Amino acid sequence: NSSEIQSATQTLVGITDAIYLPIDSTILSAIPQIIDIALQAKKPIYGSAPSMVTSGALASVSVSEWETGRQAAQLADKYLQGIPINQIPAHVVDSFVHTVNQETAKALGLSLSANLVKTVELVNTGRAK
Repeated sequence: NSSEIQSATQTLVGITDAIYLPIDSTILSAIPQIIDIALQAKKPIYGSAPSMVTSGALASVSVSEWETGRQAAQLADKYLQGIPINQIPAHVVDSFVHTVNQETAKALGLSLSANLVKTVELVNTGRAK
């Protein structure tokens, strides 16, 4: 629960090289606290959504929310046109968003290669010190 986030994060930064954060309401509400603890320990946080990177995580690779919505709309349209749900095939979103926080990378002592910079969405947050 949220009251255990600080102690759990402090324990994790002491025994891991990095932390991966799944999307979870408890985690999302404590992102600033998690990021602060991890940055103080010089441990990278990898998030499961670009919003986590905007909050200060180092990086994320996630499905494109835009593409997910587009495909969901197409499936809903088929259903609304009268196609039975069991005749509408499932889809896999294979469009990914790669996001890196430049300030967090710098705070962790990491440099981003020119090739990486060309292939990811870069963000700055003002959180990393």
